[in-house]
Amino acid sequence: MCGCSKNKPEEATPLTIYEQLKITDKSLSEADTGVIQEGITNWVKSFLAISSDTRDKEAINKGLYQSIANKEQKEKLKQDRESFYKDSVVIIEDVSPEIKSTKKATYNEKEVAVVDCKTTVRGMRNDQAFEKIYTMQMVVNYQTNVVSVYEVEDITWE
Repeated sequence: MCGCSKNKPEEATPLTIYEQLKITDKSLSEADTGVIQEGITNWVKSFLAISSDTRDKEAINKGLYQSIANKEQKEKLKQDRESFYKDSVVIIEDVSPEIKSTKKATYNEKEVAVVDCKTTVRGMRNDQAFEKIYTMQMVVNYQTNVVSVYEVEDITWE
């Protein structure tokens, strides 16, 4: 039989950005770490921790979920956010990232950073104070005017 095969080719799982990195053991300078910390604060405020009156939630959620590499963590985060925001008024008051470590890396011949950070988000949900602490490992581009989060390799929260 020509052109017929009982064995379907297995679909190749695309590599994550993290899997394609060449990571060094070199930490970033204090100045670069400060720039990254500010960039992570802006990213968290724009995607991860948004007030319930934020416009374009669908686009924001899509951007957030596309950046999460681990499928199980992505699904858990979706479920957590859906239940957290459902029938709720959420106001974000403070976002405080703490950089635990940075490592220089190369991705597609560009210098990027692998960043381990713990970010505390505080605010009000239905007039009750809340605090969420996110622990993340992410790949960021810090070489441009705006820090870009390429991928969140690992995310947990409490």
